[in-house]
Amino acid sequence: MLDSHDFSHIKRETYVSEEFISELFNSIADHFDGGAIIADANSCIIKSNSWANEFLKSIELINPELNNQGLENENVKLLLAGFSKAFENKVKVKTETSFAFRGFLRKFSLCFSPIPSSGLVALFIKFVNEDANEAELYKRALDKIPADIAIFDEKLNYKFVNKSAVKDDKVRQWLIGKNDFDYCKMRNVSDKIAEERTANLRDVEKKGFLEFIETFAGPSSAVNTWSNRKMFSFSDNSERKFIIGYGVPIEDGKKDKDKFLDVLNSLNESVLEIDFSGKFLLFNSAWKDLIGLTSNNDLEHYLLDYIHEEDKAKFTSDFEKVISEINEELDSIPVRIKARTGYLWIELKLTKKAVSRKNKSIYCIIKDI
Repeated sequence: MLDSHDFSHIKRETYVSEEFISELFNSIADHFDGGAIIADANSCIIKSNSWANEFLKSIELINPELNNQGLENENVKLLLAGFSKAFENKVKVKTETSFAFRGFLRKFSLCFSPIPSSGLVALFIKFVNEDANEAELYKRALDKIPADIAIFDEKLNYKFVNKSAVKDDKVRQWLIGKNDFDYCKMRNVSDKIAEERTANLRDVEKKGFLEFIETFAGPSSAVNTWSNRKMFSFSDNSERKFIIGYGVPIEDGKKDKDKFLDVLNSLNESVLEIDFSGKFLLFNSAWKDLIGLTSNNDLEHYLLDYIHEEDKAKFTSDFEKVISEINEELDSIPVRIKARTGYLWIELKLTKKAVSRKNKSIYCIIKDI
């Protein structure tokens, strides 16, 4: 697999200096938010940014010299054809392709652009209508869950709202890209609800998880009380992708845990809830996959059981800081855990959840490092 973004040590045929190539690539990378690649006349990759490098790994490219990769790889054939046509005909070549990327089937736009008088071709890679792809993913995963679910972007605007949360199709579509202040204005109600919800979302940004009770008037003007949970979810490259909000009526409390677990199981990250002794209270399917569980019998065990012997003292010390309220949360605790394939380095984020003085637990979000 490719481990470097700079392949300048590969013998190539170009008409320009290394300094020119570096300056050119830096200029491209600074002004393009997708994947950027520069290749020579022999379709040998000289430079690629980190986004493009992830793309190349996804198509199982193991050699920057595309001609030596092996033509049984259809995606490599597509890259070869694009580079060759752009270089030989001195014209831009645009095409689209789809393949699994970060765990999902995604569609990409590829633009091969010859760089005049240089013997080089630049390739620009972007998702095709990424927002639409994400919305379709959210819809398939979350629309059938019988609970109110909303997804917010980095600006705290709605990215997705499921049918349970907003039953009117037109209102639900209108809400995308807007915030709670827009919603209050549309319904001609006080901004107080929007102020409270925005404050809660800000807390989620800081703490990673928040649980609270919200009371408001429903469509029939009757007062409905909801228990809402909000938490982070992360993209595969460990950057925050969105905030997900979950709500269920208090009267449905007996089903609340199962519905909450449905939401957790739709996430790619391992999420655990443990009590103050470290015993498991719940975990999602990503944790089961990570450590190779086939049942939920592991609820009788403790998180410490899975931590490497040499890391237990450090973890215990950090865990006790959260319990004793020295820290409400701790982020980026590196430890080794016993996974399905052996011990694996991960980062733990611990966040204390307190519904009442008697009902306390800690949420753990696990990131692979």
